[in-house]
Amino acid sequence: MPTPTLTPATIADLPDLQPLMAQTYRETFLRADNGADVDLYIQTDYSLEQLTAELLDPEANYYLLRVGTEVAGYLKLNFGAAQSEPDYPDLMEIQRIYVKNGFKGQHLGSLMMDFAIQQAQLHQVPGIWLGVWEHNYAAQGFYHHYGYEQIGEHTFMEGTDPQTDFILYRKL
Repeated sequence: MPTPTLTPATIADLPDLQPLMAQTYRETFLRADNGADVDLYIQTDYSLEQLTAELLDPEANYYLLRVGTEVAGYLKLNFGAAQSEPDYPDLMEIQRIYVKNGFKGQHLGSLMMDFAIQQAQLHQVPGIWLGVWEHNYAAQGFYHHYGYEQIGEHTFMEGTDPQTDFILYRKL
């Protein structure tokens, strides 16, 4: 396997980033009963306008994971006002961490998590928080392995369908 690389995403990466985001979201969350809500969520939250605004925000940081020439996943880290919840202004948020199905089992999620922890340390924040869907047991296990503990929950709107996300926290 070629050496994986994780590089900051820019506006020039939108042709790779936007379809990657849609693909990994569908791979992770699409079920027989929620297709319309998944489509609505992707159309809204992954629109070119939304992604352009986020890529231009210095407190929102996207990273593309490549294995050789293939885009395999991505990571989004938020600081300050870019965070999806206002309750943790001094922390760093991991808003998104996704690997394409075809690249799972190669420890690429661990590579991105280790990178995220390094970024939090570089920014000298006291901890990291993230939201994880209450029924995404594999992701919860992954986060618990890294020392994250549940500190709350919030509602995540997938299209018109309210979902419960657990808020997990890891102290640095």
